[in-house]
Amino acid sequence: MRTPLMIERALAFALIAVPIAAHAQGLVLNPSFEWYTDCTYGPSYWFMEAWHIVECTEYAALHACSDSTHADTDVPSNYFGHEAAHTGDGYVGLTAFDLFYEAKSFVCIQLPAPLEAGVDYCCHFWLSLADKSRYTVDSMQVAFTAMQPDACVSADTTIWIYPQGVQFDISAVDSAGWFPIEGAFTAIGTERWLIIGNAEYGADVDTSYFADQMPFHYSSVYYLDDVYLDRCDVGFAEPATGEVMRISPNPVEQGCSAELRFDEPVSVEHDINVLDVLGRTALFLNAQAGTDHLELPTNELRRGLYLITAAGMPQGALRLMVE
Repeated sequence: MRTPLMIERALAFALIAVPIAAHAQGLVLNPSFEWYTDCTYGPSYWFMEAWHIVECTEYAALHACSDSTHADTDVPSNYFGHEAAHTGDGYVGLTAFDLFYEAKSFVCIQLPAPLEAGVDYCCHFWLSLADKSRYTVDSMQVAFTAMQPDACVSADTTIWIYPQGVQFDISAVDSAGWFPIEGAFTAIGTERWLIIGNAEYGADVDTSYFADQMPFHYSSVYYLDDVYLDRCDVGFAEPATGEVMRISPNPVEQGCSAELRFDEPVSVEHDINVLDVLGRTALFLNAQAGTDHLELPTNELRRGLYLITAAGMPQGALRLMVE
């Protein structure tokens, strides 16, 4: 296991040194870039569940669902090199620097709800430098915005209104495998969109020579996998007895019912929200005190990925796939 690379400096908030619980569910839907609505013509960000492109930029969607006619977007071997997924069968490729163009790529996702002001949140993801990279960069940015960002003016990321932002030191990341990147921050309460990429341009980009590559490869590309964000207190203290929520079957066939079950009857009433990939409430349930299970009907849910949250429970959100 590699030593995690910690945040180098904050742009807009204080840091707290907190380890990340490996078993926490997290607030990020499709965190390892596994789910696509269609892979007929290979993986594409147009069909990836939950994740979006920042307008006027592109990222490389890479997944083992690619067939022989789409080998450039396959996993583990693709146009940028060879790397098995950190987990599952997919990841994305982000261009962090190009010698001749200001070409950058970002991934962004809408969180189920704005983060809670004054609460400490932990952020964690995995990076690997693609084999065909000629250069490395020293930093990667994670930004939180209130609205979906617009980057049509590629060199002017000041048009992004950053309520929060953080810069990670990734200088040690190379092509030898996956490196964990992690840190924590205190939310101010307006963060709704999470964006990952290298937002530095021109002389602000600190690069290092990595390896000579075939002609036309003058860039720095990083693979990204397993993005995590949640309250730092989720997963550290064990949930109280009766407050552990489980769901089965998962995935569930559309039109059938899944069952939410608590290890023991809950001691107080809980409101349970089933959220779609845009953070909208698709189904609302109420667990009265003394309840040990609930039926979750899917006849009004479309096929896709959902996040199940229970107000007042220390447990992280659950993910549900409706097929």
